[in-house]
Amino acid sequence: MTGEKLTTLDEIERSLSKDDIVISDGKRAIGLAGVMGGMDTEIEENTKNVLIEAAIFDGVKVRLTSKKIVRSEASNRFEKGLDPNRTYMAVERACALLEKYANATISKGTVIYDKLNKEDKKIEITAEKINNLLGSNISEKEIINVFERLGFKVDLNKNIMKVYVPTRRIDISIPEDLIEEVGRIYGVNNIEGTLPKVPTLPGRYDKELRSVKNKMISLGLNEVLSYILINDKEVRDFTTDEFEEVKLLDPMSEDRNTLRYSLINSLFKIYEYNTAHGNKDISIFEIGKGFYKHDENYGEDLKLCILMSGEFYTGINSKKDVDFYIIKGIVEEILDSLGYENRYVFEPATNVADKFHPGQIADITIQNKKIGLIGLLHPDVSQNKVYVCEINLSELLDIKTGKMKYKEISKFPSIKKDIALVVNKNIEASSVSRVIKKARWKLFIRCRGI
Repeated sequence: MTGEKLTTLDEIERSLSKDDIVISDGKRAIGLAGVMGGMDTEIEENTKNVLIEAAIFDGVKVRLTSKKIVRSEASNRFEKGLDPNRTYMAVERACALLEKYANATISKGTVIYDKLNKEDKKIEITAEKINNLLGSNISEKEIINVFERLGFKVDLNKNIMKVYVPTRRIDISIPEDLIEEVGRIYGVNNIEGTLPKVPTLPGRYDKELRSVKNKMISLGLNEVLSYILINDKEVRDFTTDEFEEVKLLDPMSEDRNTLRYSLINSLFKIYEYNTAHGNKDISIFEIGKGFYKHDENYGEDLKLCILMSGEFYTGINSKKDVDFYIIKGIVEEILDSLGYENRYVFEPATNVADKFHPGQIADITIQNKKIGLIGLLHPDVSQNKVYVCEINLSELLDIKTGKMKYKEISKFPSIKKDIALVVNKNIEASSVSRVIKKARWKLFIRCRGI
């Protein structure tokens, strides 16, 4: 029961919970089942009466108890499972050794509590399935020979082999386990390597991801790969989306106990590491997955995340301080290269996380659907100006695009014109840009700088 105390053989008092398995004398716990015995039942020099127990405990519960209380040699064995048919053999062997070497007198009679199924496991499999998975051409006779060498009885009915697996082989429970044994005994080196028979074609999805990576690198950014595990307290730092975070049941550490939702968390940690080591000019990107849960459904989205700070290399002996328009220009280059030119809009963000600067943050939308955000991190997060962008590629690439059209480069040199307009302060720059683009004439190429 929760709160019950037990002093184990290492002379440490342990506090138990209702989930711990114990050995009891009917009134109180005298040992942690599968982990360690209690001090009250310790064998001493003057001990004369010994009760021998041979048991099998739930491996999952033993694991949880040992992880919480103490790891031991016993817990290592019970976690992996034991053969139920050998418990009686173990009792008889222990009695025989005590009788032989300790002059013990063995009392007759055994108390048995047994509800386990100790019959051999029956698994059906065919030679065709084994060969298909291994890519081999092993005959049925050779396969049966492998099973018999392992001590497995085999009944052959037409092409179906019914294999009887002894309980001592706890590691075998499904047909794939048997296939693994065939490959192991037959010898992987004896299986002739063959090329795939199914024709393979490059997928559209992978092709577009590669083009995004190549474009980002050509623009002067460095690709990074980061951990997908973060602290659960950081999951919502850079987002206001509604979702349930995905936590690990058994994390290695509390600092990395949850799957990330936004990639900005991961890239910001890389930025902090670099600045702490004297590298102030950071221009990095990552294509990775964000994870979430809605009701009982788990999901993941592929995302592109960009982080820029310090100076940005713009050419030979040419650098420029990173600002909103530099990272915005990079995003425009990416979207244009994917075929979304003139379809995306940068709109003032309405629902902004506290980690962003409220005056320099925008949503990226296509066909009134938000596919990402771009903005400056709040000064409370970093004293330096750190600009980030995150685009949901899973949603973006679901939006269909037409075939890219190419035309001959003009024979005439281009002419740049600066146009100054006086408009009402309530009119957004994106609205002006849309009007100009809509009214553009044949020789008009692009509108930049608004």
